[in-house]
Amino acid sequence: MTNAVDCIVIGAGMAGISAAKQLGKKGLKVLLLEARDRIGGRINTIQPGPQGPPIELGAQWIHGLCPEHPMYTIIPENERRIDTQRINMFDKHGTLIPEHVVTSAWNAVDALSSRMTEHAKKTITLPPPKQSIAAFINEDLEWNSCASKTEHCTRETPCAECDVKYSLVKSIANIEAATLNELSVEEYAGDGFEGDDGVPLKGYLHVLNGLLADLKDATVLLNAQVLSVDYSGDTAVVNCTSGEFHARNIICTIPLGVLKETGGPEFIPQIPGPHQKAISNLGFGLLNKVVLEFESGFWPSNVDDFAFELRRDAFGLDPMFAFIVNFSQLYARRDEPQNTLVVYVAHDDAKWMEGLSDGDIRELILPQLTCAFRSETEPIVKSMVVTRWMADPFSRGSYSHLSTGSSLSDMDALATPISFGTEKKGTLVFAGEHTIRQHFATVHGAYLSGIRAAEQIA
Repeated sequence: MTNAVDCIVIGAGMAGISAAKQLGKKGLKVLLLEARDRIGGRINTIQPGPQGPPIELGAQWIHGLCPEHPMYTIIPENERRIDTQRINMFDKHGTLIPEHVVTSAWNAVDALSSRMTEHAKKTITLPPPKQSIAAFINEDLEWNSCASKTEHCTRETPCAECDVKYSLVKSIANIEAATLNELSVEEYAGDGFEGDDGVPLKGYLHVLNGLLADLKDATVLLNAQVLSVDYSGDTAVVNCTSGEFHARNIICTIPLGVLKETGGPEFIPQIPGPHQKAISNLGFGLLNKVVLEFESGFWPSNVDDFAFELRRDAFGLDPMFAFIVNFSQLYARRDEPQNTLVVYVAHDDAKWMEGLSDGDIRELILPQLTCAFRSETEPIVKSMVVTRWMADPFSRGSYSHLSTGSSLSDMDALATPISFGTEKKGTLVFAGEHTIRQHFATVHGAYLSGIRAAEQIA
């Protein structure tokens, strides 16, 4: 393989493969350098068994599916499914909360989200620091009033319905993978696609492999961790663990979490100040999963999702909020055996859990599931997988968010091409879900950013 190509794409995840495909359409010779021993990056689909559903250890959802959505065309209709949003919620004692109480709480959270969206769009032009979601919630009179008009209901001693509402608002932090104090209200100012959320039934890796098969004049090199990018001359020199490569154009799709690290790849010269500032300002959150495959299911079979307050008494800590997704129900045919649950834990709780052994995590979760679902005997676990995305040196977290010290303009700055060379004919450009203001923190955002970056190449 020649060491000189038209464009080097760093990272073979969704953004990198999307960029390579678009560059191929322009007739450019492309080299993709991937640090891992697999493609996908933060897409990591596994198949525990021939009968079970695909398990997404990383990216999972198709957000806002509609005809304008790129995945609407890429993923055939018979290979995707819309999430029904049927949710059961349990309190910290494992007691099922009445459906009407949960519905009322969800409606309150939805109304709160609408008010945050309205506020964010009014204040979007103001410079950081931005108001945090936690601060907005504390000041929102409607949120802090008791809908049921229960006497003596306060934040410190809430009534039963408000207690559920205050617990369920933690779902925002779970979805955005950051604490409410870290998250800016501007998170709600984006103009993403409007539609239902769904999943690719064969997994996102299947989608990536389909895109990979369409690449023209492109080579993928695995186990090729980039150590430095020298763009001080007319041609950039990329030094990686598999050798040295040369190209006039570079597309960097390295995750924001790695870019924020001092131990990330060295850029020679340093990237411009606005790019550095954007990397520093933007937030990068954490969402981990615990995959539990059982001998047989022991939970309500007609429900996609469960919400829990998992107790941590043994560790001297308050309960932590967790979503639990019935993967068998979400991905498989309804008449197939259901035996797989996936627990989602975010932000500080996820960081804390990364320090536990798999055995400790199992003992934290399993007894509470057994109690909540009224199983007479402790269910038999066939297999268990725990993600630790913060410890992963090639991700250092899960996906981006707007911190109170950042704004959507930081993503615009990071997406601005950097010209180099004597005649400024070389281009270094960043791509990835953290570089696209309308669709950040999504798979389709990564896909669209790759296309945009390829079009920015001269």
